[in-house]
Amino acid sequence: MKLDPHAGPDPNRFYMAGVSGNGARLRVRYWVTESLSRVKENLRNWHQQLRVSYPWDEEQPVRLWQLLYAIDREGKPPARDTLALLRRGIEGEAQPLGYAMLGTVLNRLRHPGTSIGAKDQQGNPLSLSRLRIPMGLIRMCVNDISRSKGEPEMSEGLDPNCVLPAYVCGRLMAEFENLQRASSETEVNSSVLDRYFALASTYPAVAFPKIESLAQKHLRKLRRDKAKAAYAIDARLQELHGLLQPTAAGAYPAKLGLPEQGLFALGYYHQKAWSITQARDRKQSNETAGIGVEKEN
Repeated sequence: MKLDPHAGPDPNRFYMAGVSGNGARLRVRYWVTESLSRVKENLRNWHQQLRVSYPWDEEQPVRLWQLLYAIDREGKPPARDTLALLRRGIEGEAQPLGYAMLGTVLNRLRHPGTSIGAKDQQGNPLSLSRLRIPMGLIRMCVNDISRSKGEPEMSEGLDPNCVLPAYVCGRLMAEFENLQRASSETEVNSSVLDRYFALASTYPAVAFPKIESLAQKHLRKLRRDKAKAAYAIDARLQELHGLLQPTAAGAYPAKLGLPEQGLFALGYYHQKAWSITQARDRKQSNETAGIGVEKEN
């Protein structure tokens, strides 16, 4: 008998059968048998690939039902999508998620049914907590596609050295949104994200000139009211523009394919999470410094 190199010290095996009704009979659609240790390894990889940076308390591992809601409003996607997610977890990279799943989660992301500007009960932006699960799924899909092409995989958090145009455009989108919120004296009802995310993530060359025109107005206002904040945001915008590699067609890509749309979404999320983390750390540092001053007095 040939030994399984992944079996390890655990001799147990895992079995999974997929069946469907065929008249009065059951039809076996697929059959999986694998060493239990290999299944554990695949599930560990599954959870690792679903991880994305999150500024607040460490979240629990992603559950399958959460992924179902990430691809369907009612949490009841077609059986083929549920099966694809399940087999990716059990069989690992041998059953990669590809273009179809990526397209499904991106389409759901563009029609969230929830206000981007809303906040949860703790006052944290609902957009980020709501996006954590679908962004993890997007990361897994993008990495599965990249792996099949021999390309580098995307990390959990912000990659400041990544110069892929779609990823940089996503980061720019987050900074333009931050600029709008920083310059507004009241809660923004319709943010630049609400108005332009879908267009910018597919046709950046069309969307970003319009966004930049709005950004100049926000910057002028912010310079009058909060000069330091305006300087910091403008510096980040200039830095991100410097990462883009303009072509004869212009500064921004004309059109993004499906994997690039996933990179755009990840760039937006990573930049947003990074900004919130920076703001949180500055606040904690200031509070700690304030406590130290009070004790000395």
